[in-house]
Amino acid sequence: MVEVVGDPADPLTHSVLSGQPSPGREPGRGDVDGVDGKPAPGQPNGDTAPPARHVQGAPGDWEAGDRGLASLPGREHDFAASVSTALRYAQALKCNRLHVMAGVLPADADADERARRLRIYVRNLKQACEEAAAQNVTLLIEPINPRDMPNYLLSTQAEAHAIREEVGMPNLRVQMDLYHAQIVEGDLTDKIRRWITHIGHFQIAGVPDRHEPDQGEVNYTWLFRLLDELKYDGWIGCEYRPAHTTAAGLGWMYKLIDRRPQAADD
Repeated sequence: MVEVVGDPADPLTHSVLSGQPSPGREPGRGDVDGVDGKPAPGQPNGDTAPPARHVQGAPGDWEAGDRGLASLPGREHDFAASVSTALRYAQALKCNRLHVMAGVLPADADADERARRLRIYVRNLKQACEEAAAQNVTLLIEPINPRDMPNYLLSTQAEAHAIREEVGMPNLRVQMDLYHAQIVEGDLTDKIRRWITHIGHFQIAGVPDRHEPDQGEVNYTWLFRLLDELKYDGWIGCEYRPAHTTAAGLGWMYKLIDRRPQAADD
């Protein structure tokens, strides 16, 4: 049964997470999602911080065009430093999932340049996985659709899983964003069934507009039932842009996961 918990900085943001609540915790009572290698604004560190389910490593200089560092030639030290920093935050937030972004290819990159960057990517991921393993952290890599992020190194699930296999580390998994996957290739049910044991995190949004997940062409009710059938016990991040206000759009939770509001005295 899919449950829903809130974002750390604001319980009514589009970064709501859905998944299995940690033992002894009520849905919406403190499970959090950090981003960009740091806790969300206002969140404490150490023993007072609620446990996080997913931290995203720093993507580099976003304004300058960085979309991750893991495959960029000459930025290996920057990537290694970003991983070390993100792992410190993950430890403080009691988080065991870290998403690292690959980076984008130059617009004029040929096959040889792509192959060179893939070699850098694999080498960097191996080193990062070794460091993360000491902290019992799993690294996540994610294919992203080229409409939203042109020239991103990974765009298909097969590409990501090929990298995972080449790296060969048990603490490397794929983050499957069903919004991106539907735009690039569709056939979501088959891909989930094929790779479920190697998927470390899911994300959802409506397609094509990236609004609430009950809008658009993807049948998330079907996919949630599939995840239950496959006994997926991880988390589902809701990475969408509200069509209006976040609060107004939260009704999708009750439509898609068959969860009704409880009475105040329940």
